[in-house]
Amino acid sequence: MSKNAVAWFKITGQDGTRLRSFYGKLFGWKTNDVAPGADYGVTDSPERGVGGGIGAAPTRTPGLVTFFVQVDDLEASLREAARLGGKIIEGPRSFPDKRPASRGNGTVTFAYFAAPRATSSTCAAAS
Repeated sequence: MSKNAVAWFKITGQDGTRLRSFYGKLFGWKTNDVAPGADYGVTDSPERGVGGGIGAAPTRTPGLVTFFVQVDDLEASLREAARLGGKIIEGPRSFPDKRPASRGNGTVTFAYFAAPRATSSTCAAAS
C-alpha cells in the first residue's frame, strides 16, 4: 500500500445540483448539503473507497475534479511539489470538517497545487 493515500475527492461544475443527481444515480451516492444554499454536498466514504464533495464551481470557472492526499507534513509536501515543478495555487488553509462522519467536529488543513503542465486538474495535500 502507498504511504500517502487519497483521502477525499471534490467534483465541481456549473450546476452542482445536476452533478449530485448524475453521480448519485450513476454510483448510488447519497450526499448531505453542507449548508443551506451552498450548492455543495458531501458523501461519506463507502466500505471500499473515499468520500467526497460535489457542487457548484466558483462563478466563471469550468469546474474541476480534485483529489486530496493525506500527508504527514503539508508544508514539506508543498515544498516538494514546487521542487518537482508544480505550482502552488492556494493555501495552506484550514476549514471546518463537513464530512458526515465527523459530525461537524474538527478542521482539515489543505492546499491546492497543480502538477507541471496540468491544464484542468488540481491536486491537494491534506494534513
